[in-house]
Amino acid sequence: MQTENFTLKIKMGLEEKIRKNPSFSLRAFAKQLGVSAATLSGILSGKRALTAEMMGKIGFALNLTSEEVWNYQRQALGHTEDSKHAEFKQLSQEMFVIVSEWYHLTILELMKLSDFKPDANWISKRLNVNSNQIKIALDRLQRVGILEINGNVWLDKTDGFTTHYNPQQTSEAKKRYQKQLLEKSLESLAKDDYAIRDHSSITIAINTKDILKAKKEIQAFRKKLCELMEASPRPDEVYQLQLGFFPLTGNKTKNLKNKKKSN
Repeated sequence: MQTENFTLKIKMGLEEKIRKNPSFSLRAFAKQLGVSAATLSGILSGKRALTAEMMGKIGFALNLTSEEVWNYQRQALGHTEDSKHAEFKQLSQEMFVIVSEWYHLTILELMKLSDFKPDANWISKRLNVNSNQIKIALDRLQRVGILEINGNVWLDKTDGFTTHYNPQQTSEAKKRYQKQLLEKSLESLAKDDYAIRDHSSITIAINTKDILKAKKEIQAFRKKLCELMEASPRPDEVYQLQLGFFPLTGNKTKNLKNKKKSN
């Protein structure tokens, strides 16, 4: 029942295409939606389960609004209005689909800043993101139980721990998330003074059998650096580490003058 309405939406889209062009095929429609014909056939027949990620992909291809896609995804995950108080420590892969725009989890980090203001417009200016997008993000974070807002009191229900990391698992949502952050990294590389960022790299000859070992070392380094940085009692900016290390809050931070530039 939770995905029947979305399946009906797909069927209506197909019917509309056929109405305009009687020779329009299921295969052509599947191509427009970005899925295989077999997958689409399975969805329409009820033999193929619809995941929240698949709903996002197909929904946007059907030109649904972000809010419409969100509502379908929320229903598929079994969330109702009363579920906003559910607690999450680690985001499931499907839950991450819903909050995979880079600024969703950044908002939670922004709440730790000493000058944080519980106001969508303030967040919009700090992150340089449209205020309507921020309002939608805040609503989503509340609905999935990650964020609780009572007036000016905002509470991160994960106690500061939100992760989607799983070294054995990836998804289109995670790829899109990392792509967004790579784009933010390039923006920082172009506009920010080297004094407030670090973009560095190292070239290494390796044995591919050691790749998993390298991933574990990188994971341990990330955790250690996070603990070191968050030990400060008065954080004032939100940064991202991709080896690039760069600010996501670009409104307050000023490029430092008279510093030696470096690439």
